[in-house]
Amino acid sequence: MSSSRTMPPIRRPGGANRMPLRSKRIGKRRRWPAGITISVSVIGIAVAILAWSTVIAQTRMVTAIGGYVLVITVGTAMLFVQRVLDVGVARLSGSPLISSFDLFDRLAFFTLLVASVSNGIVIALQVARQ
Repeated sequence: MSSSRTMPPIRRPGGANRMPLRSKRIGKRRRWPAGITISVSVIGIAVAILAWSTVIAQTRMVTAIGGYVLVITVGTAMLFVQRVLDVGVARLSGSPLISSFDLFDRLAFFTLLVASVSNGIVIALQVARQ
């Protein structure tokens, strides 16, 4: 029949519905934008080498410009995405927004720089020949 006693609250193990404290949340840094940056940079360096070894002047110029545009647009976009993801991780973990570059990030930036400069040199030398 009916009882005049109230039922005790149901205890959930480990507080399953509770959000962790801000100090307990840990953000994990994502590496895929730097990996894409390195991949595109290596492709850009290969395109610069291919453009340099091409005999036909017009093909050399078009290939080098295509490689330069690819490296600059995709590489810069991936650097931007990496920074946005890092800011999100920093906010989640409560650490300062300024994060240091580790070896993988430095490698990505360096290969991007080498790829853009190598394609730029091919373009500049071709323009100087004309």
